[in-house]
This record gives sequence, structure tokens and C-alpha cells, in this order.
Amino acid sequence: MDKNKSDSKSWTEKINQFDPRATIALRDLSKLKVEKTIVMALIIQFAIAAFSSILVFGLVAVYDTGTEDTRVGITGEATDKVIMHVEHADGVEAFEFEDGDSISEGVSEGVIEAGVIAEYDGDGLHLTIAIPDEDLATTMIVTQLQGVTENIENEQRQQVATDYDVDVLSYPDDHSSNPYYTFTYTVLIPLLIFLPIFISGSVVVDSITEEIDRGTLLFLETSPADLEGILDGKSIAATILAPAQIGLWIVLLYINGIVIEQPLWILLYATSITIGITAVGVWISLVLRTRQHSQLAYAATLVSAFSVLSILPQSPANIVARLSTSSATVETYIFIILTTVICVGIYGLVRRNATNRDRFVAK
Repeated sequence: MDKNKSDSKSWTEKINQFDPRATIALRDLSKLKVEKTIVMALIIQFAIAAFSSILVFGLVAVYDTGTEDTRVGITGEATDKVIMHVEHADGVEAFEFEDGDSISEGVSEGVIEAGVIAEYDGDGLHLTIAIPDEDLATTMIVTQLQGVTENIENEQRQQVATDYDVDVLSYPDDHSSNPYYTFTYTVLIPLLIFLPIFISGSVVVDSITEEIDRGTLLFLETSPADLEGILDGKSIAATILAPAQIGLWIVLLYINGIVIEQPLWILLYATSITIGITAVGVWISLVLRTRQHSQLAYAATLVSAFSVLSILPQSPANIVARLSTSSATVETYIFIILTTVICVGIYGLVRRNATNRDRFVAK
């Protein structure tokens, strides 16, 4: 027993002599196992990644419900032309009606969801669409019929072009995406990538505010680490947590048949963001000092930052999706490199300006 304690002490001392920041990081990591909120979040993420194949099929059923086709009544001189385009559209079924009155009656009685009156006038083909006066139904039907009307318009342009010596560009073919892969690579994978990053920032906020509240940072100063080293150790523990989880999720997804094409780039990108978010968490904790206020400010900052970043042409979720499907462009890699430089710079700035000793003493 004594020998084991001596060996354990010797091992700890060796790490402390090598770099005291490593001792602080290991201390913080060992404390995570008693944090019920963090443990529960890890378990949920593990379940999602481990059983992703089963979960995705269920979630896709909600994401893409596969409802019945929208019934559209068609009448007028160009009925055959419109029916031909409707038959090639997804989610729409065509029915021929005698006249406009029967179309209106069918929409009002719910026999059909929409109606199209197709007539020729002096300017060419004219379409009149009858839809129910309901906001949700109207939006859905208009979206479904938009592709049909665009195809008809494109055909009319091609016909008019024969009278002129010009070339008319046709619309690209509409290839509907597979909802399984769409949901997996645009929702599930970004969720599993960014949740660990958000948790890392929350962990460092809890760690620092707890030390400030208890006044135990003063005891840490008795170690060889200075104040900057203490912050480094806590940040290292939080930063390691995210890529470690992400690496495990990538392996579990692969086992479930979901292949991520560029995992190393994803790990680099995730680690860079984690460094920046951890730095923000450190700064908020030192300024606000209390756990409740710091966590609230951290969450608000996080939501605001990602809301702003989502409008960029290469948003964080978009970059992860591109890397996962091996469709990244030169611009994508430039964004990743810029993100790395900016996040490391943020941490360096926070580290340099966060050494005011009075902040570490509980009031």
C-alpha cells in the first residue's frame, strides 16, 4: 500500500516538475467525473454517436415526413402542357378539370389543394393559380408549384428564342437530395462537433469561478505555476476535452456507416474554435467572478457569436459539412487557417491581460 502511494506521489511529482500546468490540467480533468451535468451531456452525446444509424432514420422521419402528394386541378387551353410538367415534379399530382368554376369549387371543398388555369393570351401562356386562404398551406403549395412554373417559363423562353438569333440558358436539372444524407451531414455531424466545444467553454467557466468563490486559487499559487500557468492548466484541460470527444464521435459514426472524409481538418478546426471559446470563458469568469453571472454571459456571448458567424458564406456548420463530405474549397481552408490564427490570438490577448491578482481573491 505504502509503495503504491509512493509510486503515485513520485508520478505526480514528475509531472509537476516537468510542467506544473499539466498537474493543474489533470486535476481539473479528474474533477469532471463528479460533475453530473457534464457527465450527463457526455452520455447523451455518446448515445447519439453510438446509435446514430438508428437515430437518424427516426429523426429523418420528422425532418422529412414524406406526406402525400399535393393534388392540383388543371384546366384551360394549355392543360396538357401544364399536366406534362406537373407529372415530372415531385410531391404534386395533377387532375384535369372542366373550367375555372369547377377548380374554385374543388379548392373550397378540399377535393384539391390548388388549381391552375392555363390560358393563352396576347403575351403567351398565362397561368392563374388558385390556392386556399391559409398561411401554412399556402406557403407549402406555392413552394411546390414554384418548380413547375419555372420549368414552364424556361420552356416558353426556349420557344421564343427560335424567333431570335440568341442562345437562352436553361435551368440546371433539379436533383432532389437524399434526406438521410442531408440530415446527417448538415444537422447531426455539426451537432456532435460543436456541442463538445460549447461544453469545454462551460467547463472552464465553472472551474475558474469555483476557485475564485472558494479562494483556492491562492493555494494553487504555492505550486511552481504562476497565475498565467494556472490559467494555462485550466484552459488545457477544457481544450483537450473537445477534440477527445470529437475523435471518439468520428470513430463511432464510422462504425455506424457514416464516413467523415477529412477528420484531421475537422479536429484542427474544432480545436481552434475551442481555444477561442475557452479564452472567452476565462475572461468572462475573471470579470464577473460568480458562476451564475458568468455562465449566463458565456451563453449569451456564444449564441450572439454563432448567430453572426452563421451569415458568413463559410459558416462554422457549413465548414464542418464541407469537410465531412470532402467538398471543401480553397476558401474553406483559408477560413480554417484564419480561425486558428484569430482564436490563438484571442487566447494570447486574454492570457496577457488576465494576471491581475485581485481578480482571483473572493470578495
